[in-house]
Amino acid sequence: MYRPKTIYRGRNVLSYTNPMPDKMYADVPQLWPTPTGFIASRKERRQRYTIFGHFHRGRIWAFTLLLSTICIPNPTAASVFDIYGFGARSTSMGNAQTASSEDYFAAYYNPANLISRKSVHFGYGFNYVVPLLSISRRDTSSAIPSLLPDADLGVYAGISAPIGGIFEKKVAFGFAIFLPMLSFTRLDAVDYRKPHFYSHQSLPNKLVILGGIGVQPIEWLRVGLGVQILADLQGAARVDVSLLDNRLDRKDIRVDVFGHAAPTAGLTFVPLDGLNLSLSYRSALSLRYELPIRAFIEEIGTLDIRFSGTSLYTPHQLSVGASWDISDLPLRVAADVTWAMWSLAPSPAADVTLAVDGSELFQQSDPTSPGTILDARSATVQIDARDTLTPRIGFESVPLDWLTARIGYYFSPQRLPVPTQQANYLDANVHTMSLGLGFRFLDPTEHHQQPLTLDLSVQWQLFDTVHVDKPDPNDPVGDYKAGGSIFNFGLDIRHDF
Repeated sequence: MYRPKTIYRGRNVLSYTNPMPDKMYADVPQLWPTPTGFIASRKERRQRYTIFGHFHRGRIWAFTLLLSTICIPNPTAASVFDIYGFGARSTSMGNAQTASSEDYFAAYYNPANLISRKSVHFGYGFNYVVPLLSISRRDTSSAIPSLLPDADLGVYAGISAPIGGIFEKKVAFGFAIFLPMLSFTRLDAVDYRKPHFYSHQSLPNKLVILGGIGVQPIEWLRVGLGVQILADLQGAARVDVSLLDNRLDRKDIRVDVFGHAAPTAGLTFVPLDGLNLSLSYRSALSLRYELPIRAFIEEIGTLDIRFSGTSLYTPHQLSVGASWDISDLPLRVAADVTWAMWSLAPSPAADVTLAVDGSELFQQSDPTSPGTILDARSATVQIDARDTLTPRIGFESVPLDWLTARIGYYFSPQRLPVPTQQANYLDANVHTMSLGLGFRFLDPTEHHQQPLTLDLSVQWQLFDTVHVDKPDPNDPVGDYKAGGSIFNFGLDIRHDF
């Protein structure tokens, strides 16, 4: 014979059928009085959760989802400088700056050229990115939406200076920083199934610090070493939860940020006056993150969630460039080719593990009870990226003492194959054209005797249209096409001291 049993909690009354016979009924622990009513003992609460598992499992998954949305990083690839360029002058010349870079901009393009300017130089500026990209879906009713990058603004500043005295200005250093205005460094929580552009989703939101030193041991040779700095992110969170009492007891969160440096190096040969032949290398740079979250749920056990992976990845790059000053025109012609080793890129998806041990839900002394009621891990997402060769060309002319005109072009090949499976990382061939003007004028405030230089640039990136045809007719995203363009506007002010 079975009898119904009732659990009181405050004003709520929950009834269920007790599966124990009468002779065992006396062994059931009594209810515990509290200021708001009665609650069951720990053992009885475990029994209650076993019987009402289908109801409370929803709470478990809701709590798991809440923790998951705290920090699911989505990797963005490439550097803002790799995609758009660094500085208005460089951008307007198609970023063909391996042999033509000057000032603190050389800290990124080729640290050997930091020695090219023999005076202290300071500058600052901004660039404003306006994406006009689109993703056209055949199935507009899909539950998985597309994602497009937003407009963004970034500011930068830098300084370069030769060292005199015993070094006779044959040694120079440079320092630069790029600061996104939206956030120092952002990682979006993006489902890899959502169609989005692999290299552009959060690209401007990446704090970049650059430094370098250039040496000229002999007249026809310059050598440089530098560094790019990003941050590694590690942390942990611990919470204690009671689902029955709707209580959150313990809330411990720790996040550690460690600096991560990647070396850069460069060489410049000057075989003839006005002719530079250069070689530069930039090591791979990325943000490694590891975020474990542990929640102890009194009625169930320990819930462990761990996020780890690599984000904001920039590949190893080797650039070869040349610049030639034609004094009779006057005109400077610069050309580069950059080999980017994208085939070494890590998986862009976060590695997520989820485990629930069930230590409070089941009696550990019972050999038939499971020790772990949930143990899951996210699937590995491969992107099969391939290496690319990016050609660049730029022209700079000085028709008047106070005016400089620039034009440039480069072609960025597609790095990723067209998506055919669940992952929808988009990439395309991109044609980039740019124009720029430079103005030299005296300081209107009369604080500086040397003239100021104001540079303006406009860059237009045109994406080839990518057609995605999914072989699976039941794919939740379906077929679509993507393309469009991006405008990048730049302005900076530079000054020699």
